[in-house]
Amino acid sequence: MHGITILDREGGAHTLTQAPQDPILSRADVERLVLVALAGRAAEEEILGSATSGAGGSSRSDLAIATALLASARASLGLGETLAYRASPEQAHALLAVDPELRRTVEAQLARLYGRARALVRQHRPLIEAAADVLVAEKHLSGADFRRLFAAYTRARKAGRVRTGGGRHG
Repeated sequence: MHGITILDREGGAHTLTQAPQDPILSRADVERLVLVALAGRAAEEEILGSATSGAGGSSRSDLAIATALLASARASLGLGETLAYRASPEQAHALLAVDPELRRTVEAQLARLYGRARALVRQHRPLIEAAADVLVAEKHLSGADFRRLFAAYTRARKAGRVRTGGGRHG
């Protein structure tokens, strides 16, 4: 990880994740990528009390990315219940408009993974809040600084000094 910032060039919030170097993905890999895409919205709901429209909207939004990943896993990557190739990964999302079964399956997966994302946010809320505090004050957290923050959090958690739930932001 290079770092985390809360300002992009236009002055708004932005999240950038790096795709895995290996283009060969397992179903578990796809689900981890979807969890990352859903984590911001999950944090809004768990910590701030409600989600905003920030996770959706554009075709480059977190919800669009998560949906496209799950649709392509089923329609082109052979990671669903069937092996039938139905569209390229870039075009798999278009099938959602015409295939109600695919849409239901993808929606069910999104809901399941969103539930996991919310649970992870609840479990690691102290770490998320600590990173947020640094970001509010500094606008940037380097990868090295985040690794140090994560190591301290892990040590405190193992020592039983970290509680989950509640907190300053909620």
